[in-house]
Amino acid sequence: MIVEASSNPGDIVLDPFCGSGTTIHAARELGRHWIGIDQSFTAANATLTRMRHGLKKMGDYVNQDTSQRNLQLESNAFLTTKDNFIIDKDVYDHYPEEVIELSKV
Repeated sequence: MIVEASSNPGDIVLDPFCGSGTTIHAARELGRHWIGIDQSFTAANATLTRMRHGLKKMGDYVNQDTSQRNLQLESNAFLTTKDNFIIDKDVYDHYPEEVIELSKV
């Protein structure tokens, strides 16, 4: 709601601490351009997974509805755009294996 209320389609949304990618995911869904930044490999992994594969269903832990566990996302639902993954050269120089693993998400 915040992204929708504070920007227009085509605007650029900047999230310098993107964490799991909630803001940039909302921006993409609302037709905004976006830039997400984070220093954590864990955050980068979570964000890339979310942007490329969507959110996984967590299920209902109160009622234990097993039908929720069988829901799957359509394989092409999140492949409508190509997202760029940009890494600082210094990060790549110090953590090449981690960067290569993140690029495979």
